[in-house]
Amino acid sequence: MALATRLEQLSLLLFRCPSTITTTRAAHGSVLTGFAVTVVLTDGASADLPCDLGPRSDPAVKVWWHRVDDPTTPLYTLDPPPGRRGNLMQARHSVAESLRGRAHFSAVRRPALLSISNLRYEDHGLYVCNVEYKHGARRSYDVELHIIAPFFFSLSLFIVPPGKPLILDENLSALNGTVGPSNEGMLLILNCHVVGGKPEPRVTWRQGSTHLHHVFHRTEQGVKKATLHVRSLRRDHLGAVFTCEASNSNLTRPASSSVTLTMNLKPVRAVIRGKQDFLSAEFRAEVECEAEGSLPPAVVSWWLDGVRLNASLAQTRLSAGGNVTTSLLGFVPRARDNGRQLRCVATNPRMPGHEEVADVWLLQVHYKPRVSLAWGNRVNRSSIVQGTDVYFECEVDANPRLIEISWRFEGHELASRLANFIVSNQSLALRGVQSANSGHYSCVAANAEGAAESNRVFLRVQHLPVCDPNLRTKYTAARHEEIRIHCSVLADPWNVSFHWSLNGSSGHRRDLQWALSSTTDSRGLVTSYLRYTPRNESDFGTLSCSARNAIGLMMRPCIIHVVPIGPPMPPHNCNVSNQTMGALRVDCEGGAEPGHSFLLEVHELQRRRLVANLSSPTPSFWVDDVPPGTKYKLLVYSFNGRVRSEPVLLSTHTLANAAQGFSEPGPPWLVSSNILVSFLVVAICLLVAIPFVVIIAIKYKAKTPEDREDKQVHQEKHWIQLSQGVEHRNEPSIFPEEAFVTAMTSFQASTSPTSVGCSDGTVLYPRSVC
Repeated sequence: MALATRLEQLSLLLFRCPSTITTTRAAHGSVLTGFAVTVVLTDGASADLPCDLGPRSDPAVKVWWHRVDDPTTPLYTLDPPPGRRGNLMQARHSVAESLRGRAHFSAVRRPALLSISNLRYEDHGLYVCNVEYKHGARRSYDVELHIIAPFFFSLSLFIVPPGKPLILDENLSALNGTVGPSNEGMLLILNCHVVGGKPEPRVTWRQGSTHLHHVFHRTEQGVKKATLHVRSLRRDHLGAVFTCEASNSNLTRPASSSVTLTMNLKPVRAVIRGKQDFLSAEFRAEVECEAEGSLPPAVVSWWLDGVRLNASLAQTRLSAGGNVTTSLLGFVPRARDNGRQLRCVATNPRMPGHEEVADVWLLQVHYKPRVSLAWGNRVNRSSIVQGTDVYFECEVDANPRLIEISWRFEGHELASRLANFIVSNQSLALRGVQSANSGHYSCVAANAEGAAESNRVFLRVQHLPVCDPNLRTKYTAARHEEIRIHCSVLADPWNVSFHWSLNGSSGHRRDLQWALSSTTDSRGLVTSYLRYTPRNESDFGTLSCSARNAIGLMMRPCIIHVVPIGPPMPPHNCNVSNQTMGALRVDCEGGAEPGHSFLLEVHELQRRRLVANLSSPTPSFWVDDVPPGTKYKLLVYSFNGRVRSEPVLLSTHTLANAAQGFSEPGPPWLVSSNILVSFLVVAICLLVAIPFVVIIAIKYKAKTPEDREDKQVHQEKHWIQLSQGVEHRNEPSIFPEEAFVTAMTSFQASTSPTSVGCSDGTVLYPRSVC
């Protein structure tokens, strides 16, 4: 019997042993070895591994756990979101696969705790908590987790009459070891029935060693009854053992039966942990609510301004004893949540009336400005004409307060685009708006959370017509040539009438009666077209184009000049480059006017022929497929479609191949002989020519002006014949040969005999290039 009693006591001790936590602290090198945790492994056991995050004045910015035997594999990591270092409450949690669903780290408590639930025997070992601080310092802590697996005993003891007491509830239903759960504050009724026993046993109730008052009576069938009433159950009754004993002798051990009271307890309090001074909108935040004292564990719910949040937003875990329920809420605050109440409500649904406890957090949410642009008072936006004052209001909702407000016009800073504006607080005034003020306006507000731009408001300013800044103001024409002139204006409204007039070269002004037409494009550019044909000198001059709309007549008309056509300016700064055996490149400067092009003639000197005739919209030419080792004269022109400019003359050559080369010089004596012969020939020619020159001069002075004119005509004809005698290659010219002849003849403007031109012995050139 003594052995059985000892085994029973040992079994009860093991069964009732709670999870044990032993904590020690010691310094070990540069690593602070802080804690050892011992847990008795039972079904659903959990452990809290502590980690000291240091003082709140030096906040930690990152925390990660790992096993000491595997430092490269993090088990649990807290990383703050980018740009928000130091706020672990909004950090991102990363959990290793082995702990997923069983571990959570709370930085709210001091020390912080890594909670591991549903412990396994393989979870034991040495854990390291690493803490990184704002200024780069790091600290580490060792936590040893010991797990003990107990050996359970069970022992059943049998007691002989007087019969074993039978305990029944108030409904006379037999109880088997437990009673309840009974609600806190309610009445508990227990009945104890004992059969047999001689002498008649005495039936009593006790709680622990304290005997309780009860009502005793016996039935006709010889059953002894003892009824126990416990009024208004208290929290400390939880787990109380009520024992009914039947004893009829001091010499025998009393027969007894016991029941353990289970209860439904109200939650005592709910506390929100991790409250911050403010949260940033659109960034994930986490907050914890701890509910204590409820049995079974409290049901925790979250409410925002009276609206229950989705339960999927929260994760719930229980403490080792089940007395504390922790709900972790992860949510993304919005700007609209500023000033709202976040409530954590804890209830025990098994309690009548579902009495609740709650904690409240008044949210302060910081967010970027929410901006809206509106018209100012007394602005009739449908009829804004030039000269009117216009006002805008920038309506801003921001938390925290604004840092600055700026204004934009067509997406750019207003100050860089317009000058007639005044900014006052959140208002913009445009004084005396003009056509340049038409466009899209917006305002930009900024605070510590960022900047935001408002909607864009279009300002339409109805104004007098004004000339298109890109209007073509010069036209060239020949007599009896019809040209199409256009006059474009910017106007609002677009219904525009035009009036044309001419200030001719003779000084007379007259209205034009030619046919007019007008078109409007999507930019609000209205264009009138005039078909104009100058027939005499007085038709050249200045055209005036005036436009009128509903606002009025334009202040300054558009001026367009019509001038007689003439030769264009020749190109300049010409040079030859990239000579090869069969090609070369010519580049000049000179911007061509509309309709102008450039021409290049390549003359081979030795054979006196035209080998290339090229045209280009730019003053650059690439000449290929020409003989190597050959000298050339190049003539470059500007051409306006009717007349070409004076030429630019260039001399060049292509490279000779190795077999060909240029003419080789002879022996020195032969060169000297050639020079001597040349001098002799020149001297003889001079002696012969001087008398002839004197005779010709005397005859020329004796001729009449008519004779000299005939002489000039003869020279001009000679020039024309030379020009027409140039050999052309198969390449077609950009202009007809008659135009070429006319252009070449036009160089003979002087009455001097030398005005015909000059020659290098192979090609005759205009005098302007000599």
